[in-house]
Amino acid sequence: MKIKAWRPKILIWIPAAYCAILSGMKILAPEGSGDAAFYAFLPLCFFFVAASQLSLLKKIDQLEAQLKDG
Repeated sequence: MKIKAWRPKILIWIPAAYCAILSGMKILAPEGSGDAAFYAFLPLCFFFVAASQLSLLKKIDQLEAQLKDG
């Protein structure tokens, strides 16, 4: 059970780490290289953030339902 306790703490930072890596690759790359990949994968940053927020909202709804039933 304790193994699962760290999972949400790590999962919430994955989108930020992905965006940081993507931005770091763009900053460190020579001028003009990687532009297409940067702009193609940029929407994934927003998708990852939305996915993590959606999972948190589902968990909140589940907990509120348990409170109403209990």
